[in-house]
Parts: sequence; structure tokens; C-alpha cells
Amino acid sequence: MSFVCPTSHVGMLHPLAAAGSRARAQGASFLQMAEPAAKGLSYAEAKKRFKGVGQSTVETRKSLYEELGLLYVPGGSDTLRLTSVGRQILELVGAKPPEAPSAELRKQVDSLLCWAMTHTQIHRPQSLGSPAITAQERSNCEIRPYAAFWQAMFELGGTIEFQEFSNVLARVQMVDDFPAAIETIRQARTTGKLPKLPEQSGNFRIYWTSHFSVADAVLQVNDGRFTFAPDRQSVLKSVLQFQMGCEGNDVSAAINATPWKSVDEYYDFAGQQCPEFIASGQATVVSFGGQSVVSLKGYGLKKDAAGYFIDASMELCAL
Repeated sequence: MSFVCPTSHVGMLHPLAAAGSRARAQGASFLQMAEPAAKGLSYAEAKKRFKGVGQSTVETRKSLYEELGLLYVPGGSDTLRLTSVGRQILELVGAKPPEAPSAELRKQVDSLLCWAMTHTQIHRPQSLGSPAITAQERSNCEIRPYAAFWQAMFELGGTIEFQEFSNVLARVQMVDDFPAAIETIRQARTTGKLPKLPEQSGNFRIYWTSHFSVADAVLQVNDGRFTFAPDRQSVLKSVLQFQMGCEGNDVSAAINATPWKSVDEYYDFAGQQCPEFIASGQATVVSFGGQSVVSLKGYGLKKDAAGYFIDASMELCAL
């Protein structure tokens, strides 16, 4: 089996990570590039703001932002484009991240990053990552790797070992093969017989771990074992279920890649705006005075000629 999911060889960004961490520095660099993009400046103009940083380093960082669907530069152009979700992060955090962000702000940023990452797919027009795979393998790949990994977490009892990813999940190319991969891991946990495949470089492990955990913000990693970080299981579940339709059980809808015909068409999908309820709250049913009522924290009340309304989507189906 030659196929293996590639990723960019750079650590995950997070603008609210611990001070002095690489993730925070990467997050600050994204904001440094996102701000001129929001102002309509060119890529060449944006690069001038990176003082004392080599051009190759800027290119590498930009490749990560493109992989995650936050901003992009169409190949052969000098046009710097901020995606909708990239703009949401910039507007929420600001050009300079706060020194002491609130727990609520951290959760909102985690939600936006996870939303963006669930739309990342192997079959994309640029920033292709490594290890290198053939053009045919890439174009045939139906998997959105982050969405598939996080969905596997839920189906496997909230834990995944890195070797289970590397030897099984990272080899899944077609959505129809995803259920079999989950079953292979389940059986291996009973028999101790996990498929043995050639190992990738140490960087493969370092960068996938950094990305899946969103720089340790949504997953915890101990001795190669992934578990949910406190209060983040609900974020990942909300992001995935929103993409599964009203019944919340169409897994293929959350992990299946979408076709595209141009760079802009791909990033319209990959960088699409995150629904407000995911970024700033969740619709839930609560008990108030002995009655069940819908809590719409995070939604804005709007008004038009017909009256007042809440701009919501299919996340309210279950209610």
C-alpha cells in the first residue's frame, strides 16, 4: 500500500497558545500576514512586514496557512486572499493576540481552527505537503484527514494511538474504506496485531501530532496516545455533526472531499465561514423554572420588515 496522507512540514499555529511557544509564534505570523490580506495588499507587500525572516521561511509558513484554508496566494500570482474563516480569526483575536485571553475566547478560536481544519482535504490545488504522493493518488483521494481522524476518535472510544493512525488511518484513500479501517483498529486492540507498514520520518509524527491536537488545545498527547482535552470534546463533536446533516449521522458528509475546478473554488469550500453558533456558543435545551427552553447563547437577534428573527442553520434541527 503506497498511499499515505501527507502534511506540511511545519508545526501547528495557535495565536492563543502559551507565551513563547512555537504555536503562538506561528499564530502571530498568520495574523501578521492576514492583516495585509484583509486590507487588500499584495503578497509581496505582506512579505516586507516579516523583518529578519528569510523568504523561504515565509513561504513555508504561508504553505501551512494554505493547507489549513486560512489564506492563500493563487499559484503564479501576487494576490493575497484571506478566506472567510481566516477573517473570522483575525477579527476575533485582532492583529496582536491578547496576553491573557479568556477561557471563552480560547474556546472560540479553537472552534474556528477546528472548523477550518475539518474542511482541509488531501486533494487540493497547492501546498501539497509531504511525503510526496502521485498526482493520481492525490486526485483520487476522498479523505479530509483532520475530520476523519477526529471522527475516528469518537468511534474508537475517545482514544487513538499514533501507530493506529500511521499504519491504518493514514493509509485510507477512499471514504468507503473508512469503516473497515475503524474495524481494523478495533480488532487490533483485541488481538494485538496492528498492520505493520514502513514507518515515515520522525517529522511525520511530529507534525501530524501537532496538527491533530491543534497545538495541544483540543487533544492531549501522552506517549503517542491521543485523548480529548478538557471541555473540547463538545467542540469537535459540534463541528463534525454540523456537517452530517439534520440527523447528525452521515459520517461520509463530514469526511468526504469536495470536487473543485479552480484554486478559488477550492478555497471557497476549504475556507468557508464558520457558523456563528460554533464559534461563539451552542444551541442547547435547558431547564428553566421546570420548563424545557432553548438556550441561544451566541446567536444574535435580528430584525427585518417581517419582524424579529435569529439567523440559524441546521444546527437547530435536533431541537
